[in-house]
Amino acid sequence: MKAIVLEGFGDVDHFHLAEIENPVPKAEEVLIRIEAAAFNPIDYQMRQGRREKQLMTSSILGREMSGVIVAVGSQVAGFLPGDEVMAASGSKGSNGSYAEYMAINPIMIAHKPSNISFEEAAAIPSAGLTAWQCFKRMNIQAEQRVFITEAYIDSDEGAEMAWLLEVDPEGITAWVIFNELFDVFVVCDKIDELHEQIQEVFPEAPIPDFPYGQFPTTPDYFIWLDKLLKGTPPGYQLISFGDSYGDNLQGLIISRADTERIMDLCKQLNIKASKSMLD
Repeated sequence: MKAIVLEGFGDVDHFHLAEIENPVPKAEEVLIRIEAAAFNPIDYQMRQGRREKQLMTSSILGREMSGVIVAVGSQVAGFLPGDEVMAASGSKGSNGSYAEYMAINPIMIAHKPSNISFEEAAAIPSAGLTAWQCFKRMNIQAEQRVFITEAYIDSDEGAEMAWLLEVDPEGITAWVIFNELFDVFVVCDKIDELHEQIQEVFPEAPIPDFPYGQFPTTPDYFIWLDKLLKGTPPGYQLISFGDSYGDNLQGLIISRADTERIMDLCKQLNIKASKSMLD
């Protein structure tokens, strides 16, 4: 089959069209001929070699799709060759959806409604699962206020959201914003780890490695870091954001020009935020 294979982390020129063996479904799997594949932020994050690369199980990316079943394993029930399906495949298939075929356990797929196209079906699974998880776990009642965002929430994050709704309902807004803006958040319990995460946000910026032994105190480090971020075009700032449920440092990297507007918005949403990471 033809597939788009990632041969190294970085820019899109690391993608190459390749001819590889078709996947062979196991007894508990189906083989799907892919008709349409969707693109999600996690795809480019993996391609760039960010933290999300730890979820990769194949050099073929793509985490949702639609298509037609062409073969079923001996232990599969409920699906037949010729069935039109859609899937939030994640990293559970034989490969990602940037390919002509995928073998996958049918627990990850659903029949495609006959009144929508393959392209429309491929765009539904992740967003639909997110919405379903939210309403299933939030137990929303009439007249309650609801904050709606386009944040991507997978099954593990849905469990975290359910826990947070139980122990700290007021914190859910900050949590959803965290998931929406994951790329520019830094969360850790050590200064050097925080610094590495900032470097990941600016892979092409001149952010030097952590200066071990250079600063006698933590405030000295943050003063030095603030100057670096200010000098990174168009100028950035690290602010503390939200309540930590442990000893973590928790920050958000923002455009310096937007600082006051963001701080005012946090105040309106009753989210803890400060221009200093030490507050």
